[in-house]
Amino acid sequence: MYILSIRENTEVLDALDAVTGTEKWAYTTTTSAFLDPSSPMVADGAVYFGSHAGALYALNAATGTKNWIFDTSDWSFPLSGGWPFYSPAVVDGTVYFSAENGVLRAMNAVTGTEKWAADMRGTTFDYRPDVVDGVVYVNWDEVFHAFDAATGTEKWAVTAASTDHDDHDFISSSPAVVGGTVYFGTAGGILHALDAATGTKKWAFTTGDFVRSSPAVADGVVYFGSRDKNVYALDAATGAKKWAFTAGDSVHSSPVVVGGSVYVGSDDGKVHALDTATGTERWAFTTGGGRIESSLEVAHGLLYFGCTDGHVYAVDAATGAGPTPPAPRSTSSGSTGRR
Repeated sequence: MYILSIRENTEVLDALDAVTGTEKWAYTTTTSAFLDPSSPMVADGAVYFGSHAGALYALNAATGTKNWIFDTSDWSFPLSGGWPFYSPAVVDGTVYFSAENGVLRAMNAVTGTEKWAADMRGTTFDYRPDVVDGVVYVNWDEVFHAFDAATGTEKWAVTAASTDHDDHDFISSSPAVVGGTVYFGTAGGILHALDAATGTKKWAFTTGDFVRSSPAVADGVVYFGSRDKNVYALDAATGAKKWAFTAGDSVHSSPVVVGGSVYVGSDDGKVHALDTATGTERWAFTTGGGRIESSLEVAHGLLYFGCTDGHVYAVDAATGAGPTPPAPRSTSSGSTGRR
């Protein structure tokens, strides 16, 4: 298991034994960090992550040695230095990632050589791209884009949030692309569903607040959280609400669906396991305090997640049994999956 965290204002990528939690190796970047880290992506024996250093890193997954680093820094762009804050996507030997300067890049996963770049300067909010059927789906600020994965040619673009920045509205989650539909949330509290081929609106569902949680889609149902404290399950085809579960605080964590359960973290310091059909809570695990904003992963019968109490947890996915919560430490939450 790989987790990127901020410890004493420094970025550290840790490789942990998934069963015992023992550290196998750690890699420290050459920069101070002050915002939530990106989630690492693992593919073909390498781990990729974006850094506050203004670079995309590729490390050997087994040893932590550096394969390559690609410099994305660009101080000519206001509000950022070109930092790739969010997770890359790795498909068919190509790494796709976006940076805060509004540039989407495709890189050779082995060599780090740039294949193409799509320049979208003038926007500042970027999230993890999704690559499906030869198309890269990604957002900047209020506009959602689809690019040809081989050439970087834009296929379509749709304005999906308010262009009045006084409204503080923008696309605020990474997309999920399933069954010919693109799903994503906005700071205005709306989950959108667009036709993946054309960008045409299929439906939109309004919550009570900011949707930062990236949606998960399984068996015709879309699951996501909102700052209004709810976890929602919607019909993926129509947007009709199937159920909603109210947590104790905002839900920014991205859910994961496995074996009839949807797992999601909350700012109430708990991870909730919900029945996918009814939304009934099966169990809840309480951490040592802090918020659970990281993505969650399930493997080996265990549920893994990071928390702002400074710890990485592994709990039984079926029962929620886990360690006695330790005392909080001062550190940012780690990222174990996509964001």
